[in-house]
Amino acid sequence: MNDDRFQVATNQLDRILGFFPRVESKATFLFALDVAALTFMAVNVHRDDIGVWYIILPCAIGSGLLVTSIYYTYRCIFPNLSGGAASLFYFREIAHRTEAKFMSEFIAQSKDQLMNDVLGQVWRNSEILKMKFDAVKVAFALSALSVVPVGVFLVAVALTHPVGLMVRQ
Repeated sequence: MNDDRFQVATNQLDRILGFFPRVESKATFLFALDVAALTFMAVNVHRDDIGVWYIILPCAIGSGLLVTSIYYTYRCIFPNLSGGAASLFYFREIAHRTEAKFMSEFIAQSKDQLMNDVLGQVWRNSEILKMKFDAVKVAFALSALSVVPVGVFLVAVALTHPVGLMVRQ
């Protein structure tokens, strides 16, 4: 096997792995934003608001969108990690072995076998990364859609509750 090709393959794996912090930082920010919005809504709804349609309807729609966004954020942070069976590069497969067994199996691999394993990890991590970016994209869209109903809810609450926002009677 050509050592240059192996180096290109490991560089490609490193490049793919370098995108994970980007998507995870977006997901973490979005999770915090969604939870803060839900908390702000919860603090401003009163028991008497249950029967007021122009308060409860935007509250329910906004909450539903935010909770669904949190679900997709969860899917981004904790994607399906199955695959990579018998890999000597995949952390879950490595963890199933003892240290000595991992070391002996790794040393026993030919360059071609190592190359195939690295390329398999490039492909699998690309799949996982795609799932993460897709999930965070949906979560962002849901959070963006929630702005209108959450805004309507907060305006309705502000106009209905004479003491204003964030104060319970």
